[in-house]
Amino acid sequence: MTQFLQTVAHHYFNPLPRKADGAVDYLRIADYMFVFPSRRSGLFFFQYLNELNQKQPMLAPQMVTIGDLFSLFSDIRVASRTELLFRLFRIYKEVKAVKMPEGKQRDESFEEFIFWGEMLLRDFDDVDKYLADARDVFLNVRDIKEIDERFKGFDEEFLKALRTFWSNVKPWETEHKPMKEAFVQTWEILYDVYSRFRTSLRKEGLAYEGMLQRTVVEQLKLGGLQEQLEALPARMVLVGITAINGAERELLKILQKTGKIEFCWDYGDERVRNFPFVRANLKDFPNALTPEEERAGFVPDGEKRIVQMAVPSAVGQATEASAFLRQWVGSASWTQEQAIQTAVVLPDEKLLNAVLYAIPSDFGDYNVTMGYGLRSTSASALIDAIIYLQNNYFRRPGSETGTFWYKAVLPLLSHAYLLHLEPETCANLHAFISRNGLFQVPEDKLNINCNTATLQHIFRPVDTVSETVSYLESILKTLYFALKDENRPEAFALDRECLLHYLTLLDTLQKQVADAGVTDLHRNTFLHLLQKLAGGESVSFSGEPLSGLQVMGVLETRAVDFERIVMLSMNEGIIPAKPVQNTFIPNSLREAFGLPTQNYRDDVYAYHFYRLLARAREAVFLYDCRADGMQSGEPSRYLLQLKYLSDAKIEIRTPAAPISSEDPYVVSVRKDEQVMQKLGRFLKGGPKSLSASNLKTYLACPLEFYLAFVEGLDVSDELEDEMDDSRFGTILHATLERFYNRFEGQWVMDDALKKALDDGEELRRMVAELYNENNGDPGRSGYQQLVCELILSNVRSVLSHDRQVTPFRYLKSESRFNITYRVSDALEVNLKAIYDRLDIVRDKQGIESLRVVDYKTGNPKRGNSNKLQVGGIMQAFQDKGSCSKEAFQVMFYSLMLSLLSKEQMSALHLSSDELFGTLKVQPHLYFTREFVQEKDSTRTCLHYRPGEGDEAYGNLNGEEDMTDFGRYIQAFGDGLKKLIQEIFNPATDFRQTADEQNCNYCKFRSICAKTNTKQNE
Repeated sequence: MTQFLQTVAHHYFNPLPRKADGAVDYLRIADYMFVFPSRRSGLFFFQYLNELNQKQPMLAPQMVTIGDLFSLFSDIRVASRTELLFRLFRIYKEVKAVKMPEGKQRDESFEEFIFWGEMLLRDFDDVDKYLADARDVFLNVRDIKEIDERFKGFDEEFLKALRTFWSNVKPWETEHKPMKEAFVQTWEILYDVYSRFRTSLRKEGLAYEGMLQRTVVEQLKLGGLQEQLEALPARMVLVGITAINGAERELLKILQKTGKIEFCWDYGDERVRNFPFVRANLKDFPNALTPEEERAGFVPDGEKRIVQMAVPSAVGQATEASAFLRQWVGSASWTQEQAIQTAVVLPDEKLLNAVLYAIPSDFGDYNVTMGYGLRSTSASALIDAIIYLQNNYFRRPGSETGTFWYKAVLPLLSHAYLLHLEPETCANLHAFISRNGLFQVPEDKLNINCNTATLQHIFRPVDTVSETVSYLESILKTLYFALKDENRPEAFALDRECLLHYLTLLDTLQKQVADAGVTDLHRNTFLHLLQKLAGGESVSFSGEPLSGLQVMGVLETRAVDFERIVMLSMNEGIIPAKPVQNTFIPNSLREAFGLPTQNYRDDVYAYHFYRLLARAREAVFLYDCRADGMQSGEPSRYLLQLKYLSDAKIEIRTPAAPISSEDPYVVSVRKDEQVMQKLGRFLKGGPKSLSASNLKTYLACPLEFYLAFVEGLDVSDELEDEMDDSRFGTILHATLERFYNRFEGQWVMDDALKKALDDGEELRRMVAELYNENNGDPGRSGYQQLVCELILSNVRSVLSHDRQVTPFRYLKSESRFNITYRVSDALEVNLKAIYDRLDIVRDKQGIESLRVVDYKTGNPKRGNSNKLQVGGIMQAFQDKGSCSKEAFQVMFYSLMLSLLSKEQMSALHLSSDELFGTLKVQPHLYFTREFVQEKDSTRTCLHYRPGEGDEAYGNLNGEEDMTDFGRYIQAFGDGLKKLIQEIFNPATDFRQTADEQNCNYCKFRSICAKTNTKQNE
């Protein structure tokens, strides 16, 4: 393979004069200065020169980038972006105070200025780099006619663009007049801001890049800088530059007139020769290479092996890229020396981490030429999490402590650095927050549960910039010294280097703020600037750059060629990139004044793509085909152009995902000795007890029962931002318990409930207090008030319903009981129940019944039936039985009452002598949602219908309300014993459910993958 840089090396090496002994006159090549688009391309060029010289020692020519050329003419320092922003803000305020009319001025803070201050810097940079007249760009006209008068000498296209712009923004018409006036007022001071900004920088020997380039060109045109011009080498070569801006073009023209420079363009591909910037370059600066040299190494499209693959995943692209690399490594002709002829190109640099993990270990060395972006590191993720934590701190006025939002706390507790430092403490804190449902985590609770100074230091608020600096410095230094592995010193080398980078950035930013004299900078703005600084930083890798696989961004490929390329993220909107709209200068004006537009950027992207493809023999293009949100899943236009406008034969592949039409494999767990030992924890004397929920879970899916209650797996720790049914029910239960506790053991009369409903304030206060207790006192946002009102509405509906039941004797709420249940002579298990409420009612005949009341906030409907209906007692123990989970639960509680001890009965103000005798037991379900919606009396007692298996019990032969559960207790008890015996039977495996509807809300669906298997069929 002949590369472009090899051709250039041949072009300048072969004609070199020889000495008497035939050796090359090295001094002649040392006289040259080669100008490259990047230092990487210069390194490859030197390698080819060395190969031509048969790797003998030689004096190498100078190598610079095109940006370095300007530094040869000036000592002006290019200031940092942050330094420029502070200075621009000061100038902007000064100009606005003088130029803007009274009453139109608004005292903007730096926080408000920073976003569009960066836009101004970009625009000023473009104006200077393309040598546009800033006064004309930021034109102040009073009438469209002024354009014709002022720009008489310009062509009609230019005048048309100006008229279009000012017709759209100048408020000659009344439509949107205030908005247009505001824009024009800002626009009209931009030239003054630009002018004073440059003057301020010039006085202190500073500049931004465009200003430096413009200054050098203007001085050279006036005859200045002759000493620097004469000091340049006599022979200069511009090699493989893509496109040049206006200032660079003028500098090159000046150098061209001196006869010191010539140009080697890589414009051999016919597809790129019609781009406007290519035509302009070839017109102004003829190519020193012959047409044959330009096309040396080109591989016709028809001879290339091109593969295109749509992958519905970002990480999946890295995996598929790895598969292609493995194919190349496994070929018979592959050698390690060929690795350098292979490149993985990343238009989306966020995929760098995934690619580095996916590169096959047997591929040998590889070079990351794009650098490892600091914003992609764990250190940056930590800083982002800390900033998020500080931005989500809430403190009530007058309170000494506040709360952190749980979504800002949990990511920190899960961060690798803190887990390495304090794994046990982080795990305990995470469990504590999840277990207690703390959506707003109190600061004092974090401090109590953090047993290390480091975590206590992290979970505290900071207000001022100085506090923030000290706060971050302490965290970064602590982690730097803590991240050590004595057995593997290299384990945290990259992490420690990244932490040092952030310490350096923190110190730099602090100094810049102090130098700018900004005393009122907000903490959030300081943190935003820190993130912006980190966005431009990368951690460099050390190694041998001229060997091994090359992993690079699109710009790093300039002037460098590869025999094999894998390019990821070949999506429209990524290559070429989406249009950039962050500018004050609209597209029409950019076109008029020769500033870069989106069309220009698209041309440059197209040039990079086709130039890279021209000499490649194998090319693999991967793109993300997901259509999600703003992501269309559309392949890049360049892939379509290859398909329809070239001779390329493109192989379309799909990811090799296993798709099976066979019956899904049923996951089951055998009850071996270890499993039976874990089940033994539910037996008499063991630490665990079976609940109605456990048993109903087993009926729905034995495997889920095993994972959740035998193995104790828990994947439900993640809290939801909005109030779910579980938390809603918790607060509702607690409110009703707190209200009714005053009546414990007493008869509740209608007037007591009516008084509470008429007053309303006591109930409202209870709901608010319990909401805050369960959510970490988050304040009173509109959403929180709405939730409280909904809970209050449910509470009032329950009390309104209870008025129809009065008088009743309230016994107890939220009572917890554990018993030992004798299933057989060889099997006794622990059972537990939590009673939402127990009360005694009296009918018109004076007969008393004990009601087992269970509150439910969910839907009272189950398909087309009511959850109160029980279609057969024995059917309640079937997977697809007609009995709802709620009805099963309240029947289970009713049965357990018959098993309570005398002491337990006494705590309920009951006597075991009367229960299921003179005192009937009634299972009731309070669906509070139905109470809110229904104005009339709502049914609550379970309703029985005979079902299969009940015929063995002679007294169960008619449809009726369960006003006396004593009639059903034997049947339910027999069914319960049979179910428990099956659970503890070693011969019965824990198997997946056969009904996939049970998988809809299962928290382990991703583990057993039953529904996933079905979807792949």
